Formats: sequence, structure tokens, C-alpha cells
Amino acid sequence: MHAVGSACAVKRANETEVVRDCRLIDGRIEYYVHFVGKDKRLDQWVDESQVRLVEPKPEPAVDSRLAAEGPTTGPSRPIQSISTRASTHPHIGAKVLAGILPPMPTPTAEASTTEAAVPADRTLTRNMKRKLELTEAAPADIVKTHGTASTSTSTSAASADNEEEVDPTSNSIKNIQSIVFGNFRISTWYHSPYPDEYFSVDTLHVCEWCLKYMRYEASMESHLKNCTKRKPPGTMVYRSPSIKIFEVDAKDSKLYCQNLCLLGKCFLDHKSIFYDVEPFRFYVLTETERVRGQELERFVGFFSKEKDSYENFNLACIMILPPYQKKGYGRLLIEFSYELSKLDCRIGSPERPLSDLGLRGYLSFWETVLYDTLVHNTNVDISVEELSLITGIKEDDVILALESMQVLDGWSDQQVAIVSMTKLQDYANRHQARRLRKIDPSCITYTPHAPNKRKSGWEARY
Repeated sequence: MHAVGSACAVKRANETEVVRDCRLIDGRIEYYVHFVGKDKRLDQWVDESQVRLVEPKPEPAVDSRLAAEGPTTGPSRPIQSISTRASTHPHIGAKVLAGILPPMPTPTAEASTTEAAVPADRTLTRNMKRKLELTEAAPADIVKTHGTASTSTSTSAASADNEEEVDPTSNSIKNIQSIVFGNFRISTWYHSPYPDEYFSVDTLHVCEWCLKYMRYEASMESHLKNCTKRKPPGTMVYRSPSIKIFEVDAKDSKLYCQNLCLLGKCFLDHKSIFYDVEPFRFYVLTETERVRGQELERFVGFFSKEKDSYENFNLACIMILPPYQKKGYGRLLIEFSYELSKLDCRIGSPERPLSDLGLRGYLSFWETVLYDTLVHNTNVDISVEELSLITGIKEDDVILALESMQVLDGWSDQQVAIVSMTKLQDYANRHQARRLRKIDPSCITYTPHAPNKRKSGWEARY
């Protein structure tokens, strides 16, 4: 039996993995494994017969005379990266090949107070509160594992060539393996904090109209006979022949938004708001289906947004259900969030951190918008600040997108970005086949809730 935290290899995948947990089902042992260097959405339960322990590589022998002489004067290997964040575990970052890591020491009250100290007169943003909660969390918290003979603590393991940093917010094992949502059975990607009585359910049934969740198919069939909802609650803020977007205030539809967050967490790794949803508005995207003269709004995805963001974040999190991915819906919602920012007279930016899929979607949107803007301003000098004002994209995001497009020839002495028109044309040739959904501004029926009264260059332009 392999120890939790040991490095192993899966036969069918032939990749190094880390054992996160184990369980006994019908006399068979199964291991919950994480593939080193891969996203957590690929974590899975595998049978014991498919797992073998990776033998530790012997350490190279060191000549005692060289060790006594100290470092050589020759050229050394350049430093790749330096982490300035203190580790919560003395062994995190160490190269561990196999075996169980020593348990993390329980912090003393004095140490916890020191680490979590925050000036009393400082206003905490939501990001700061999240970091404070993570700092105050006990590092040896036990992960709740249902259906297993024992509990396991948070562990870290890495191969000789791959070191992984453990995220304290993502050490939970995926509890629900799949959900039945309308006509789809969807494999989940991440852990979602549904109530305890649903932890032992491999398949969860979720109503596609009201998002209520149930353990049994019979219960869902009974519910659907009485559920009269055929669209999300809230106000329609975008209407086209095929899609609609509804604005849902969590204060008015709290249960729906809580269920929405729990569903979204099945496919989002870093989402941290589930029940305290009232400070947010949710924008739900639907596909319109007409059946017997009645319009049905099929849930596609959503994004959330803080009602009052002091950092002008125009999006907190975004999720598109897997059956609707790769159809341009994610980019559509990103574009819509910027259209709302324009109507609110603000320069918007998404809340960090971005997931790998989120970053890819944002770069795609930023690059397309900047390309269109630069093509229509080829004979004039335009600054990054002006690009930000024209597009509504934050200056830092403008620079990030220009670098990703590989269209920069460098920076002038005044730190002005120099865009190469030749490279810009090469970028267009590489992406000419891309077909994207677009927001039609004439279909937006959104009314700003609180006009921005602060003076800005945006108001001067518009």
C-alpha cells in the first residue's frame, strides 16, 4: 500500500503522479492521484493495480575535497527564479521522491498573530481578506475524505525535475465526480463545497432551471414536474435572437446565486465565495430554444462582478459549462463585461489570479481589440494610455497583450512602446481564420447602477 504523498507512476498514463488519498471500495484499494506538472482537473481515482512506486534516484557522489574547498570560481548556473513568499511548511519546495512528508508543525498563537498582523486603520479589500484568511488557516488542517478508512493531512511531493508549490486553497480532493445537468452528464474538474450529505455522491443531479441539486435521479424527476422556472431570475440586460444575458442581484436571489457558485466551483479552481454572495451581481448567459411557441433559456455560463470594486474590477470569476466551451461564449462574456465598464465610465480589468483558461480567453480578447484599434490608427502616434482609453482595457493589460502578440520592436527612451507594422501583419496572418462571437451594442439594455462621478480621461473622451 502506497503512502499518501509518495511519488508513483500510473501504468496507463506513464506519468509521474503524487498520491493524494486512498479509499477501499468492495475490497479494492483505489488511489486519488495528482499528475505532476498537470492541472488539478486531471486528478482522478485509479485502481491499485495501475500504480507503482517510483524509486528514489541515488544522489551523485560528492568528492570530500571539493566539498571542503567550497564553491568554485568558474561560471555558475544563472538563477531561474526567486520566491519571496515565506513557506508555511518547512519541507515545501524540497525535492521529495517518495515517502510521507513530516507533519507540519502547529503554529503557536504568537506566530499566528505575527503573520496575520494587519494595521487596524487599514481598509481590507476582498483580496486582502482572502490572503488574511489563508494566513490564519491552520496549516495542518485535516482534509475531509468520505468513504475512506482514514483521514489525510495536506502534503507536498515533487520529482527531481518538477517542483510544485502547494496552494492552501486547493488541497481538497474532488468530492463529486460528475453532475447531470439537463441532457448532459458532465465530469467535474475540482472540489466543490456542497453540504456534507452530498460528499459521498459520485453523481449529483442539478436542475438546469433553478440550479437546485439532489442526490437521486427520482428526486430530480419529481422536482422537474413542479419546477416552473424556464429562465434565470433577474433583469435581462442583453437580448439577441439566439442568446440572452440576465443580471441577477445576489441580494434579491440569494439561493439561486449560492447554487450558481457551488456549480461554478466544480469547474473553477480558485473560486472562494460560495455563501456570502450578496456583495455581487451575476450575469447569466443562456441559449434561447423555442419549444411549442415557448422560449426556454438554456443555461450556458456566467460571470460575477462586485457591486463596489475600489480597484475597478469588472469581473470576479467566469465559468462556461464544458459542453458549451470552444464556441466563443467565454470571450463573449469577457467582451460584455468591458461593454458594461464603458457604460459605467470606467477602465476595467479582471480580478486576479486568472486561471490558465481564463488568461487564454482574456489574451484572445485583448489582442483582437488592440489589433482592430492599431489597424485603424496606423498613421498616428498613439500611446498606451490612449489605447487604454479607447479600448477600456487597463494599461498593464494592454502591455501584456502587446507582448503576447509579439508585435513590439522595443521601447523608446521615453518608455513608449514601438509597434512594428510588419509584425502586426504577421499576427493578422496567423489569426485570420479565427471566428469569434461578437457583442452587438444595440442589443444591450443595461442601465448603470451607480454612475462614476470621479473625473477621468474617459469622461473627457466620451
